[in-house]
Amino acid sequence: RSLGLLATGAQRLPPAQELPQYTSEEVVRRTGEDPAFRGVLSEAERLLGHTLSGADTRTLFGIYDFLGLPVDVMMLLMHHCAEECRLKYGPGRVPTVRQIEKEAYVWANREIMSLEQAEEYIRSSRRRREDMGRIKESLGIRGRELTATEQKYISSWLDMGFGEECISIAYDRTVTNTGALKWNYMNKILLSWHEKGIHNAAQLEEKEGRRKTAPTRTNTPDKPIDMEALRAIVEKM
Repeated sequence: RSLGLLATGAQRLPPAQELPQYTSEEVVRRTGEDPAFRGVLSEAERLLGHTLSGADTRTLFGIYDFLGLPVDVMMLLMHHCAEECRLKYGPGRVPTVRQIEKEAYVWANREIMSLEQAEEYIRSSRRRREDMGRIKESLGIRGRELTATEQKYISSWLDMGFGEECISIAYDRTVTNTGALKWNYMNKILLSWHEKGIHNAAQLEEKEGRRKTAPTRTNTPDKPIDMEALRAIVEKM
């Protein structure tokens, strides 16, 4: 302000992860002027299976207006959220507009602003979900979803470059040494391998094989044993 670069009374930007507070009148007026956004609202109602509330409409408008996601990207975003919800909770379940808004921030922060970027992100998300499912199975976790902390651990291991086989070996060693699945203990094993550049079973076997076959010092005496002296000691005993 003292340098004259910031005008006094300037409008404060909304905090992160929070859309501006649009009025209903503003949203209705601008929706009437924008047929593309009206298409978004129509598709959202069809996808969610109910009439949108005023709050829902304002949230979707915020994603469109404030986050700047193009209409075709928003359409793909909503369908992606619906598919994720169906896979997680079963057929017939649909996401809330709040869940769509949360995912929209992820896309905006990743600067996903085109159909090509959105499709690549969805493919990547699908591969990650499949990898997480296989690792969850190999860790013996069945009948429940992974917790948020468990997901973060597994995602970090995948980001480091570990595959299912290497993670299974770390799991086996964790259970053998501790008697249970200790996430922090297992994480330390994988971090130590990562620091050594070990990311698959072949590299691990090679590294440990070299350690096992390292030359060891023998206790072979430098001069022959004096058997006569040894017999004399034994007879004396």
